Amino acid sequence: MSKEYGSTENDNKKTLSEYSEQLEKHSEKYGAQKYDYLQFNILSIIGYGGSAIVYSATFQEEKEKYALKSLNNNLILNYKSFKKLAREVIVGHLIVKVRHLAFN
Repeated sequence: MSKEYGSTENDNKKTLSEYSEQLEKHSEKYGAQKYDYLQFNILSIIGYGGSAIVYSATFQEEKEKYALKSLNNNLILNYKSFKKLAREVIVGHLIVKVRHLAFN
């Protein structure tokens, strides 16, 4: 079963995988770095919702903690929601350093 995120009945909806090539080009255009999830050590789940799970993680052998967002593969997005996700990739590169006191 797929989850719809930010769509209305009249929107052209696509799965996340259908947007993957476009997202890849967008990321490259703005120099967002790409990481393999296997490079991270998952510590715990921070939160989750209909579109993603957010983990507390460390990168390889580093001690610094990161918030790592894992998008659901069955996510369905309209174009407006896709653009919002693309902006998030650029702003946070889907890996955002956690500076919250709870993680210190």
